[in-house]
Amino acid sequence: MVLQRWPEGPEADPVLARERYDSDMRLAREALREVPRDMARDTLDVPLWFAHAGLVIAAAVLTILGVIFRPLVPALGALGLGTVFALVTVVQLIRRRGWRRALGDAYRGTFGLALYFVLGSLI
Repeated sequence: MVLQRWPEGPEADPVLARERYDSDMRLAREALREVPRDMARDTLDVPLWFAHAGLVIAAAVLTILGVIFRPLVPALGALGLGTVFALVTVVQLIRRRGWRRALGDAYRGTFGLALYFVLGSLI
């Protein structure tokens, strides 16, 4: 059995241990508050060529699904992508981005993530 060495020594002071714990938890919570901001920024920071590839692959997959199944299946897929595109555009406009930037972010976010999900499902 391995004994841990505590910074306070073998007779750890409960008050100091609680202070250290509270300090560590405060730092962890502050770091977790930054994660959604970083994820949102990185998600919409997809290169344009990646979004173009996502659009081409999404169109190809929807076309193949239309040939194999009823036209309802690709229509639902296109409706889903259109809904995501519209939601991201609205969110970017609420964040007071201009129309041009909002549409660009929505395009990169929607089709960049579409490519990510398609490639993720293939692997």
